[in-house]
Amino acid sequence: MNFSLQQLIKKREYIFITLSIIVFFTFTVSYALSAIAMVLFIPFFFLDTKLNIASKVQRIKKDKIALCLVLFILIQCIGYFYSEDKALALKRVWGMFPLVFLPAILFSESIPSNDLKKSLNISKYLIVLTFLYYLIIHVFVDGRTISTFVHDTVKVKLGISQFYLTFIVLIPILVSSKSIYQRDKMLLNSLLLATSFFILLLLGNKTVLLFMLTLIIYGLVLLIKRKKYRSVLFATVFIILGSIMISQSSIVKNRMTVTVNTLDFDLETIITKNRFTETKNTLEHRILINYLAGKEIIKALPFGVGTGDYLAVLYNQYYTINFKAGISQKYNNHNQYFTEFLKTGVLGGVLFIYILFLLLLKINKEQFYYPIFLLLFVVGCFLESYLDRQHGVIIFAFIIPYFYKLD
Repeated sequence: MNFSLQQLIKKREYIFITLSIIVFFTFTVSYALSAIAMVLFIPFFFLDTKLNIASKVQRIKKDKIALCLVLFILIQCIGYFYSEDKALALKRVWGMFPLVFLPAILFSESIPSNDLKKSLNISKYLIVLTFLYYLIIHVFVDGRTISTFVHDTVKVKLGISQFYLTFIVLIPILVSSKSIYQRDKMLLNSLLLATSFFILLLLGNKTVLLFMLTLIIYGLVLLIKRKKYRSVLFATVFIILGSIMISQSSIVKNRMTVTVNTLDFDLETIITKNRFTETKNTLEHRILINYLAGKEIIKALPFGVGTGDYLAVLYNQYYTINFKAGISQKYNNHNQYFTEFLKTGVLGGVLFIYILFLLLLKINKEQFYYPIFLLLFVVGCFLESYLDRQHGVIIFAFIIPYFYKLD
C-alpha cells in the first residue's frame, strides 16, 4: 500500500497535467466532467508527503485571497438562512463551492512551470478542435449557416453565453501569439492563431473584440520599444486582415447596427420602449437592469435580499414596469458587482470587490497571461453575472489562478 502511494506521489505532475487538461477541454463539452475534474484537485492536494501537505496548509493560512474566498462563501451561506427560496440559495452556494478550495490549492502548490506549459500546450489544440467540431456539425450535419452558429449551437445546444466562451478561446490566441513571438513552430502557431481569432470573431462579442484591439495596440507599442520590427510587421498585417474580417462579418455588423441605431440615453425613453416591445439592444437592457437592481439594492441595505431571493425581486421589478425582454428571457443582473450587493448586501459586495483588488495587486510587468485574463474578468463583471454559472466559477476559481501560477 505504501509502495503504491509513493508511486502515485511521484506521478503527481502527470496527475496535475491530466486534471488541468480535463478542466480546459470539458469547459465547452460537459458540466459534469468539469465538476468532477475540479473536485479531484482535493485528493490531488493530499496526494503528497506529510511534510509537503503541512507546508501547503501553512501557505494557505497566510494567503489573504484564499481566506477571503472562504469568507465570501460563508457570507453566501448566511444569505441562505434569510432567503425564502432555499432551493435556489443552496444551488448558488453549492455552485460557487470550488472557490473555497481550487484557488487555495493552485496558490499553495509548488507546480513546475514546465507542467503548466505542457497542459496548456495540449489544451490549446483541444480547445480549437472542439470548436471546429461544433462548427462542422452545425454547417454540414445540421445544414445551418455560419451566421446562426452562436444562436443555434452556442446558446441553444450548449447553453453557454459568449462572455464565458471568449475566455477559453483566448487561451489558444494568447499561447500561440507568445509562441510566434518566441519563433516557435511559426507556421503551426500562425494557423492556430488565425483559426482561434476566427472563432472569437464568430462569437461576435463586441466587448471582447474591443478588449483584444486594445491589447494588440498595447502589444505593438511594446514591440516598437523593443525594436522587434519584424514582429510589428506581422502584427500589423494581422490587424489589417482581422479588421477586414470584422468589417465583413454579418454577426458583428448586425450587432453594431442594432446597438448604434436603437440606443437612447434617456432612461424614461428606454423604459417606455421596453414596456411596449421586446427590443434587441442588449446595452439598453443592461442599463435598465442595473437601474432596477440598484433600486432593490438600496431598499435591501445593509444585508441584501438573500442568496436565494435576488432573482425573484429583480423579476418583480421587470413585471412592475412590464420589461418585456427581461420577463421573456428571465435576465439575471448581468453585473456581478450588483449581484453580490443585491444578494448579501454590503458584506458580500464589498468583500467581492476587495478580493478582486487583492488579485489586481498581484499584477506585475513581467507577467503576460494573468493580467489579461484578470482584467477581462474585472471589466466583464460589469456586463455579466459570471458566478451565476459554472463556467464563470471555473474562470474565477481555476483559469485566473492557473495563469497567475504560470506567470
